[in-house]
Amino acid sequence: MARVVAIDLGRHAAKAAVYETAGRSVGLEGYFTERVADDGEGRGPSLGARLAALDRLLSEHHTWQSPATIVGLVWPTDDVSTRVIQLPFTDKTQLEQTLPFTVEEVVPFDMDKMLLGWRAIPGDHEGTKAHVTLVRTESLRTVLEALQSRSVDPRKVVVDGEALGVMVSRSGGVAVVDVGHSSTAISVLLDGVVVGERAIDVGGRRFTQAIAAAMDLSFADAERLKHGEFHPDEEPTEGGLPSGVASLSPQARTALDGVFGLLLAEIRSTLIAAEDQHGLEIDSVFLTGGGARLEPLPEYLQRDLGLNVEWLAEEDGEGIPPEHGVARALAQVLAKNSNAVNLRTGPLAFKGGVNVLRAVVTYGTAGVAFFLVAATVVFAVQFMRLRSELNEVDAQIRSVVLSDFTDTPDGILAVGDDAAAVMEAGVLSMEERADVLAGEGRVPPTVDQLLTLTNAFPDPDTVTVNVSDLTVGSLSLTFNAETDTYESAAAIETSIQAVEAFADAVKSNERRARDKVTFTMTIPLNGSATEGGE
Repeated sequence: MARVVAIDLGRHAAKAAVYETAGRSVGLEGYFTERVADDGEGRGPSLGARLAALDRLLSEHHTWQSPATIVGLVWPTDDVSTRVIQLPFTDKTQLEQTLPFTVEEVVPFDMDKMLLGWRAIPGDHEGTKAHVTLVRTESLRTVLEALQSRSVDPRKVVVDGEALGVMVSRSGGVAVVDVGHSSTAISVLLDGVVVGERAIDVGGRRFTQAIAAAMDLSFADAERLKHGEFHPDEEPTEGGLPSGVASLSPQARTALDGVFGLLLAEIRSTLIAAEDQHGLEIDSVFLTGGGARLEPLPEYLQRDLGLNVEWLAEEDGEGIPPEHGVARALAQVLAKNSNAVNLRTGPLAFKGGVNVLRAVVTYGTAGVAFFLVAATVVFAVQFMRLRSELNEVDAQIRSVVLSDFTDTPDGILAVGDDAAAVMEAGVLSMEERADVLAGEGRVPPTVDQLLTLTNAFPDPDTVTVNVSDLTVGSLSLTFNAETDTYESAAAIETSIQAVEAFADAVKSNERRARDKVTFTMTIPLNGSATEGGE
């Protein structure tokens, strides 16, 4: 049984959804929340304040720092950039090599300062449609180092909008709207797969600011009023509300309606743009997020969009507390090992190093010492056994070489590697003599190979290609090429592989340089190309 902890370092509260997994079953252990201390002016909390809230959670739940715990971290949509990139091929290695250069042409970022995560979007299209997510390396590194110093090492870092898509498996076009404290994240799905994400700079904090301005309250008092935290026996704060007030003034309601209107307009324009871009029709909206609890936002949303609006829920229909919707979604990603884009990639890829150090501390120096002694003994025994077997093999190799190559002095065969080298040299010498004695009239292999290769290229009227650095070896034929587009490069590869002798040809090092695409083609030679050009 494993514990899964999904952490959401929100700007209003640090939250965690904790689950126990056993095989395919997943059971909720609980939702946990610790309020983040705001600056009192509504500017939003610092990273230090958010981590302090997490510290209070960790102080009560030490097991979350266990090496056996699977930890994940939510990353906000408003701190990433997403793109959908269409490429003409499907090979994963080619995609990994090509995506950074392709993305660099369409984003205003220095890619050396960004981390790139991606996944393929399934569908009926040629090549690969890639959903690409970019995050600033230093931003993510700062947070990860802060967590690791607390013995928390997230296995996955997933954008909130990406994670929310895992909670909806409905076919057709749907959207998930997460109204958070600082922003609202929108995920657009087609047949259960996220195809677009966007963050809107309107959230619960804007609601609070509108109430505070309309009722002449401090931000802190307006926030408490919004969350229904005034009580009849509470003394009024300076400049605050008299005790017992539990509803908004007409002025505050009017101000709040203005913010609602701005949010609804942004949601509507986002959904319309997504429908045009992805050729889909959205018929349902799933709502979550702490800010979505403020009435009458759900009613306004349904009336304004004219769509079916539902609260995000479990598969069995059980409700999910809106403020924990994102953490719950990330827990689902972790428990089911979803293919959602993981931002722990490149230099920040998960290595589990913190867990190893934690294990050393947990089990103590004595246990580690015992393990090292036992490992040393096992290694010594295995080493002596392998050494003995190696000596026997060396003796067998020397015996074979001396019997087959009778003019070899016994003294130069000190080890098996020397004997193998003598045998290899003898075989190569015999192959060269066989080539010389093959008979007159034989076509030189390189000439026939070059003729076959020349005929293998596509029609020059359809594809332009420049070839350089052609190398013909005993085992392969290699050349560098330059063409106009990735489509032309793919066409060249396909045309060459269509020749039976070149069926194993491999294209590599494909990249864009200015307005050209360059690549290397390697063709293994098995001798068939020298027989009549076939």
